[in-house]
Amino acid sequence: MRKTTKKDEELVAMAQQVAQDYYDEIHHCVGCALRSKSGVIYVGINMDGIHSICAEQVAISTATVAKDTDFATIVSVGVHKDGSTQIITPCGTCRQFFVEYAPNIEVITSDGVFSLQELLPQAYQIHNR
Repeated sequence: MRKTTKKDEELVAMAQQVAQDYYDEIHHCVGCALRSKSGVIYVGINMDGIHSICAEQVAISTATVAKDTDFATIVSVGVHKDGSTQIITPCGTCRQFFVEYAPNIEVITSDGVFSLQELLPQAYQIHNR
């Protein structure tokens, strides 16, 4: 774990903004901001419904379409009914998604910045890739 930096705090602010911009009272709302090692920032929101997709997966997919797949840092922010935000840790599905598509990513949490290995030790590995 490491402490957050000014660049990390800027990423948090972007995730908060996208989460608040797309918040509605009916659906669970998460915003995400992802910085690639090239310095480009990609954002995503979750699409909550019968077949949901997480904000983290949207951001990584968007970066992948842009062929910018060397990821540095990601943060997820949830929105409460009163409009306030909170940094949240990625769900287990997203952590496994990171193992497959962003194995060297760092994840900003409310307690600091963690490597994926710290958040998901002994992760399931697909050995034939």
